Amino acid sequence: RNRERPFFFLLHVYEPHSPYEPPEPFRSRYRSPYDGEVAAADQVVGDFLSGLKRLGLYDRALVVFLSDHGEGLGQHGEEEHGVLLYREALRVPLLLKLPGSRRAGETVAAPVGLTEVFPMVAGLLGIELPAGLSASPALSGAPPSRATAIYSETYYPRLHLGWSHLRSLWDGRYHFIEGPSPELYDLRQDPMETKNLFSPSLEPARSLKRQLDARPQSFTGPAPADREELRKLASLGYLTLSGEASGEGPLPNPVEHVRTLADAGKAFRLAAGGDRAGAIVSLQKILQSYPRFFDARYKLGELLAKEGRLREAEAAFTQAIALSPGLASQIAVDLAHVHLALGKLSEAEAEARLGLPAAPGEAHGILARIAMARGDPARALEELDRASGAAGGGDGPGVHLLRGEALARLGRHPEAAAAFREEIRRNPAHREAYARLAILYALEGRRVAEVRALLDSMHAHDPGRETALLAAKTLDSLGDEEGAAAWRRRASAR
Repeated sequence: RNRERPFFFLLHVYEPHSPYEPPEPFRSRYRSPYDGEVAAADQVVGDFLSGLKRLGLYDRALVVFLSDHGEGLGQHGEEEHGVLLYREALRVPLLLKLPGSRRAGETVAAPVGLTEVFPMVAGLLGIELPAGLSASPALSGAPPSRATAIYSETYYPRLHLGWSHLRSLWDGRYHFIEGPSPELYDLRQDPMETKNLFSPSLEPARSLKRQLDARPQSFTGPAPADREELRKLASLGYLTLSGEASGEGPLPNPVEHVRTLADAGKAFRLAAGGDRAGAIVSLQKILQSYPRFFDARYKLGELLAKEGRLREAEAAFTQAIALSPGLASQIAVDLAHVHLALGKLSEAEAEARLGLPAAPGEAHGILARIAMARGDPARALEELDRASGAAGGGDGPGVHLLRGEALARLGRHPEAAAAFREEIRRNPAHREAYARLAILYALEGRRVAEVRALLDSMHAHDPGRETALLAAKTLDSLGDEEGAAAWRRRASAR
């Protein structure tokens, strides 16, 4: 509908991205799944360009095609990207289709960085650049200059793994990588970067190092992020949290330790596949060699908590906070859950309050559970109200059950029954909600048949021995010995 007006359109193609699972026909056509994903993405882009032509937009359009990074695919030991700064990860395509197809077929020899794309497009469209940005010389036709060396950096190993960060400059021929063991490659003679030429006396190394030294190295740790946002990133294949490496002494060289990531990847895949015990063993082994590996430490805490190994989880989360104090408010929520389960209410309260900036809904929910454990249902309701008005709170599993329990203790039975019914509506297999509602039915004087029918519904949604035993226990508490005996027989028969 905007074809007659200037418009901006961003097409983000996610592939190729790990795990490499190309659709047909590309899965069968290519031996390498990565190549298959590249071909699938190529078709998407081709269809998009064909669509522009059908709409009569292609000729007047300025089209910019680029990628953010490449993949290691095992070269230099890295399977994916983010840890090392070699050519396979840094060098990406940059194609421009100018309006009217001007300069079609022309190749620009000068090094061009992704930070130049915006100034380049602004210049082509006659848009004034904001203060602090200068025009890109890439399309001027001027010969390449070392003054236009391309800068790259990775703080991923420092943030996630407790290893050193890396920085690099590429001047069109030489690529200098600054790290614990400096590297210099002549990409004209050695495009695969297999022969490290670095010597402090070599002019290219001295020149590029001087340029790097002139660049600011100020580093600010990550700001607290919303936990739901972090979970979404994790679902896309990105690691959950990141933290600043801490500790004394020089940090390990990522080049020498990158293959450890393959072991970590296997552990994470074990966890995703349901083998938590196997993942725990793998992560513990990795942490013996790399105790500052933050992601492994945090993931270990998560898995130990899910396995009910609460004291070990407590230690893992505490160590994760020590590794990354800047993320204390996020990790504190996990630690609060563990301490609540251990009955350490004071510690759990302190950690939940620490976690309020990162996860207010979840933290207020924990504070509500602490209030209930202390016999203060009125305070619990206040915290639940705060949770419902905060991000990530108010509608999670168990929230309405907890609200119902607090209301029931305050004698507000109709409201409690409504809360239990809402929990059942949202989570039909939540057997505790049925049991609490059955007790309220009895207190309201409802017929025995109604109470039994409710427990039948509970068992229908969550069939099993534990559910049958809960039904028996509930009826025992209500004095229905006949009904309780029937449920015990059903439990024994399973």
